[in-house]
Amino acid sequence: RKFTTTNLSTQPLFLKTMIAIFNKILILLLLTGATKGDYEPFDPVDLGTAGDFAILAAAGISTINSTITGDIGVSPIAATAMTGFSLTLVDGLYSTSDQVAGNCYAADYVAPTPTKMTAAVSDMETAYSFAKGTTNSDAARINLSGGLLAGLTLTPGVYTFQTDILISSDVVLDGPENAVFIIQTTGALIQD
Repeated sequence: RKFTTTNLSTQPLFLKTMIAIFNKILILLLLTGATKGDYEPFDPVDLGTAGDFAILAAAGISTINSTITGDIGVSPIAATAMTGFSLTLVDGLYSTSDQVAGNCYAADYVAPTPTKMTAAVSDMETAYSFAKGTTNSDAARINLSGGLLAGLTLTPGVYTFQTDILISSDVVLDGPENAVFIIQTTGALIQD
């Protein structure tokens, strides 16, 4: 299957993307399937309840003009860490935004949202630790194109960067439904 950065929202439910930011290390854009099968160079990353989110962050989420399909959330920080979304609070449980086709959650909303966010962030940290510890043994996938991924087709595996990653046009993730793509960087992920 091929997925591009512009059509991810139209893909079946097995497609999961997550951005996790810890200690100035940005890691992961994951495409994982629910079953093992054709392609399995390493175990899939178990996202747990973090997989319920399109974007989940411990440091904040900012936008100028985006369209996000799926829920977004921040924890352990407050909803004020989601900037640029013009949030509308609904019953104190979550917010909505014209830029998000889903709900927006934060740790400072009313119960049971804090519990949900704590579990999701815990699962994100577990997934992050697993993905961070996954070794990239392919020298061709280290600092690929100097971090300029525009127009590239990536195959399943681990990609490691010591630079920022810039995506200014489509990037194709080409692999079977159960493929795993892990992108590790000590820099930033910039979508232009």
